[in-house]
Amino acid sequence: MLNRKQDLHRAFSQLIRYGLVFLTGVPIDKTDDLHCEVRRMGEIFGRIRETFYGQVWDVISVRNSTNIANTNLDLGLHMDLLYFQHPPRYQILHCLRNKVEGGTSYFVDAIRSAEILRVEKPEYFKVLTRVPVPYHYINDGHHLHNHHPVIQLSQTDESNIEYINYSPPFQAPLLVDTPPEFYHALHRFSELLDTEADTYRHTLQEGEAVVFDNRRVLHARTEFNEKEAVPEGEASRWLKGCYLEADDILDRQRILLAQLD
Repeated sequence: MLNRKQDLHRAFSQLIRYGLVFLTGVPIDKTDDLHCEVRRMGEIFGRIRETFYGQVWDVISVRNSTNIANTNLDLGLHMDLLYFQHPPRYQILHCLRNKVEGGTSYFVDAIRSAEILRVEKPEYFKVLTRVPVPYHYINDGHHLHNHHPVIQLSQTDESNIEYINYSPPFQAPLLVDTPPEFYHALHRFSELLDTEADTYRHTLQEGEAVVFDNRRVLHARTEFNEKEAVPEGEASRWLKGCYLEADDILDRQRILLAQLD
């Protein structure tokens, strides 16, 4: 898994071009935070970004969890940590255990949907670039709050979409003076995001990992239930993850290109 420079170059190229890459044959025997494969992958791709979740973290179904990611419930399309001033750019998820029915991951290229909206309804596109949307997280001794426009344009070229900021599960109440046209624009954008033809679905199996652009590609998960009994205290579905930043990935990709020329 990513042991050859050519394989790593292909993975980088896929990730940078499309915002999504899957890896197979990832070992699942090391599960502790210090020696786990997701840490190794993070260090291969770049440098792990630490958050209040730590450097690496677990997604495990926990009864009565206050974090929806750690339940077995459907988790709709979203991006992670938009309540940060600078949300992480990339995310890795590694499947350590899957003994459930359901739990299918699905992904949508939100920049593509925004470009469709730009052509179809330019006035909707414009309002989504201008109205700041609040996001917040109040849990486990943390209180984070930030605003981002749904469609964030490049500061150097306003014809270019730099990021998408869309995360309904973590959206705070909108301001009372939010213009009415914003709601129509957001509704239409949400419809475009839900287009099945633009959705990629895959149920992560044990030993598979996915790396995706958290500022471009929305991710989600369907509801799941145990399909076989597991020993008490063990999780029936277990993912391990980490966050990365773009500069480190672009740096390593350029070095690889120079070495392969």
